[in-house]
Amino acid sequence: MKNIVVCITIIILGMFTVSFAYSITDDCVPGGFAPTEKTNVANPPQPIDDPDPITWTTRTPSPALARYWCPGTGVVRDTIWFLGGRSSSIVSLNEINAYVPAADAWVTTGLPVLLTARRAGGGGRIGNKIYVAGGRDAASTTLSTCEEFDVDTKVSTAKASMPAAYWAVASAVAGGKLYIIGNDLYTGTNYEYDPATNTWATKAPCPVGRGWSAAAGVGGKVYVFGGGGAGSTYLSDCYEYDPATNAWTLKAPMPGPRIYHSTVAVNDQDIYVVGGSTSGAIASDNLVYKYNVASNSWTTETPMPTARGWLMVNQVGSAIYASYGSNCTTPTYLSTNERGSIAPPPNNDVGVDAIIYPVGTHRVNTPMVPIARVKNYGVNAQTNFPVVCSIVGAGGVFRYTNTQTISLASGRDSLVNFNSWTPTIAEVETVKMRTNLPNDTEPTNDRKTGTVLLGDWFLNEGFNNTTFPPSGWQAVILSGTYNWQRFIAGTYPTCTPYEGAGMAGYLSFSASAGGGARLISPLINVATPTSCSLKFWMMHDPGYPGDLGPDSVRIETSTNGTTFTQVASFRRYEAVQAWTEHTVFLGTFTGNFYVAFEAYSQYGNNMYIDLVRVVGSSGIEEGSNTRIQTTALNSVRPNPVKGIAHISFNISEPTRANLRIYDASGRLVKTLVNSKLENGVYNLFWNGTDDNNRAVSEGIYFYTLETNNNNSTKKLVLTR
Repeated sequence: MKNIVVCITIIILGMFTVSFAYSITDDCVPGGFAPTEKTNVANPPQPIDDPDPITWTTRTPSPALARYWCPGTGVVRDTIWFLGGRSSSIVSLNEINAYVPAADAWVTTGLPVLLTARRAGGGGRIGNKIYVAGGRDAASTTLSTCEEFDVDTKVSTAKASMPAAYWAVASAVAGGKLYIIGNDLYTGTNYEYDPATNTWATKAPCPVGRGWSAAAGVGGKVYVFGGGGAGSTYLSDCYEYDPATNAWTLKAPMPGPRIYHSTVAVNDQDIYVVGGSTSGAIASDNLVYKYNVASNSWTTETPMPTARGWLMVNQVGSAIYASYGSNCTTPTYLSTNERGSIAPPPNNDVGVDAIIYPVGTHRVNTPMVPIARVKNYGVNAQTNFPVVCSIVGAGGVFRYTNTQTISLASGRDSLVNFNSWTPTIAEVETVKMRTNLPNDTEPTNDRKTGTVLLGDWFLNEGFNNTTFPPSGWQAVILSGTYNWQRFIAGTYPTCTPYEGAGMAGYLSFSASAGGGARLISPLINVATPTSCSLKFWMMHDPGYPGDLGPDSVRIETSTNGTTFTQVASFRRYEAVQAWTEHTVFLGTFTGNFYVAFEAYSQYGNNMYIDLVRVVGSSGIEEGSNTRIQTTALNSVRPNPVKGIAHISFNISEPTRANLRIYDASGRLVKTLVNSKLENGVYNLFWNGTDDNNRAVSEGIYFYTLETNNNNSTKKLVLTR
């Protein structure tokens, strides 16, 4: 009777103010949700394709206790196993049951029990063993324990515990490992369990925290769908986690928000999202969505007969089985068992699963090897079919094309390495990869298209990947307890990344005076003597001005990665809050060197940087140490300039200096210098590109030097 009262109370309260707060002992409805959907702006909803009809039939219900929230379920030799869960008496179960689809029969007696009764945790099948982890026990204590049930021996064994106790998690198996994602605290926590070593590892968190979501593994990757987010939101987003790169990618969202739902991966290409709730208040929906991994698209499928949430869904053959579940409107705890027959995969179907390289950026005049991951989604093995890579530049001009032939067994994938190519033009190029199987019956997954930015730089980092520090970078605390971190939004001052989804920052506002940390770039190698410059964006604001010394980012270089030399410093304080690009001449290098950002805190506002680039052909080189008496901008010689302009200027006293290139219409083309400079002669090289590293046309240009006490402009003529 207490269960009924609790659920009805929550429904009534939901008419006024609904939150995630609920009793630690009564969790038949884990919090209602205000009607607020968090939409996916980075990947807008994809067109809904024609669905593959599902034929639903009712199968024999479980003769055991009605239940939901089983933390572990999986298929071993065409038998579905169910571990744990919760019954209508608000207790956690340690029961293990099995269902044999071919006989439409249940096995509920003569089986062992779990070591610990649990509900609402996570788990999955790896080989002939099923794992369960986390959840809540019969006393509603949140668990971190993990155990393994061996289907062959019918023995449960205690395994290493998770790093922390959580429930309301999503779980999936990929690459022979178990992933536990999200929790009742609505964080993006991501734990990886390796049964081979019986160890847990903390991986990159999901960018958006969540609880009551669902996950599935396909092609060695993990896909997480919907759930409840912080602030009483419910989610429709979808994220892909790649264990190989420890990185998350935002994918196309579901057709609508879901919470308390379940998922099942079918034929290693489709993921079915089944049941749950769209409103979050009660679990009473029977909707079925299908996500196709290759095309990153959704379809709305035939709904299952019984509306419910917290159910378990498994695939056996060409059917999915939706078992157990709950609807808290009564409340009702179900022993329902329904089969949905689905279309088998096509006989002949191959496609490009992913563009591995080139992606992001690549340096011109440096060889690249384009790589595609190709998969056989069909039933039949395929022999000697072509895979084509084309790279297209400005104006649709083909810069590169190459064809390779491969063979693939059913369900297998392979990396295809194309011939090496050396780009010579700085531009944004379109990368197209496709398969050309003559009798392919599913052409929608044949091709993938991406872009690559080709430029004249040795380093280009926007901190957009969720992994921090980025690959090859190091973040080292020099003093205090705070270090460089990745942020998707800033406070004190309030800001967002200059570009992309992330930025690097140091929390000066929280750190003690004198605290500091060093963010060190990957090793940079230049084969011949090269004048190198650093370009980066930094957020400045007028809070906590003090004097010129506090809260600064110091630019350093090193040739060994341990001993660093300061070459410039930028204080956080400026009169106007804005992102500002700074350009720093680093020096002339041959061989290896590193660039570092040292954050120095005096307890002022936080410091943020973004879009870090090291360039080699348009940097400034400081001249002799002879003291200069007059600030002056010198003329380009010879003029007209063919190819690269050599510009020099004199600085007579420490000043902030800006050197910019404008075209004949007065439009800003490129900022070459934006930093504080000391007394000296500076020699600069401009390679005829704009701020996006695109080659500009021939014509008349103006270069302007602006300092605290001097403004000068001169003309140059650029030819090719």
